[in-house]
Parts: sequence; structure tokens; C-alpha cells
Amino acid sequence: MGGIINTLADAFFPRFCVRCEKEGADVCQGCFGDVFNHVPVLKCPVCHVVSTIGARCEGCVSSLDGLIVAATYSDPVVNGLLRRWKFSFVRGVESYLESIIERAPISEIVGVGEWTVVPVPLHAKRFRWRGFDQAAWIALTVGKQLNQPAASILKRSKFTKQQARRGHGQRSRNELIGSFETHRSASGRIILCDDVVTSGATLEAAAHALKEAGASSVWGFVIARS
Repeated sequence: MGGIINTLADAFFPRFCVRCEKEGADVCQGCFGDVFNHVPVLKCPVCHVVSTIGARCEGCVSSLDGLIVAATYSDPVVNGLLRRWKFSFVRGVESYLESIIERAPISEIVGVGEWTVVPVPLHAKRFRWRGFDQAAWIALTVGKQLNQPAASILKRSKFTKQQARRGHGQRSRNELIGSFETHRSASGRIILCDDVVTSGATLEAAAHALKEAGASSVWGFVIARS
């Protein structure tokens, strides 16, 4: 039955590659393969100096101890998949995004030991509009990859405009401090997941809340950096 439904859906709502617009899939095989030819440069999450593993520089001040980035937002395939996912609500692109996440060197960077994978939560208003929480999906995917638990420790207490709608550089790193609260203590090491990082203000505010709740270390993970 599922195959019949998918066939009918493709007939009435054909899919086109986000880069070359070839009909048949959200991204064709050739275009998707090009994504893995562009490895993002890892940088300090504060000053953006190149860092081998994305660790925060010793002299920089942040609640984030490091930031792992899987891809570059300027890549037309990555950009197209994320926009189709977030703004057109096409859940079918998740298989491609999962492949991008799996190629990221998360385990090589965070090493062995226990970690809790935590999503940056959506405000309830935006969840009702979108119908799913993209960061929660990312956290589950990362948790599965690392064989570590995913937990929704955070809740968003303040509604803010989407960074993608505001343009670059319009949030200071302290603007969103206080926008997140924790349901419970957050002891131990945490990988904080979101889809895209732009100014870093959202990740910083969420990491700050986790550190305040007792986390010993907070590393960020995003699919792409814009």
C-alpha cells in the first residue's frame, strides 16, 4: 500500500532536484555526491579561528566548549534540502540529511564515554506551524549514531523570530540568554543539536541554560553553518 501511495504522490506532486531541477527525487545522485567533496572547516564557536576539532579557543568566553559542523549552508544541495525541510515541511529529505550527519566526525571529536544528546527546542507556536521539531529529529539521529541517549531537557520560554528571516549578524551572543529553561538537572557531558548556526546566539543561550543546570561540558552540533 505504501508503494502505491508513493507512486501516486510522485505522479501528482513530482519531485525535482534542489540543485539541477532534474525530475525524480529531492536531489539527484550526482548532485548529492558533490556534497561530500566540500568538507566544512571547523572553527572556534566564538572568534571563528580555524580549529582542528572545532574547540573553543582558550581565551574565548562561551558556554559552548566546541562546535561540530557537518556541512556548509552555501552548498546549493545542503541549502535546498534544509529549506525544503524547514519551510516546505518535506519530511522525505530526511534520508539525505541523515547521510550528511553520518559523515560528520562526531565520534572522532567527542571521543568515548557517556554523552547526552539534547535538541535546541522549538517554541510551541512554531511547532504548531511546522508540525515537527527538526532539532529533535537531529538529536535522535546523532544519538543513534553515537549509541547515546537523546533527551529533551530544554524548553524555550521566549518566542523569537527565525534567524533565517532576519538576516545575518542581527543577534548578539547575549540577546537570547534567558530564552531557555531546563526541565531537570543537566549533569554530565552534552551534545546540543540544531539545524543551522548563523550568529551562534541561540546555541549560546541554550548552552548557557545547560551549564547553569549542571552540565560539565556542552558541545554544539549543527548540520550547517551559514
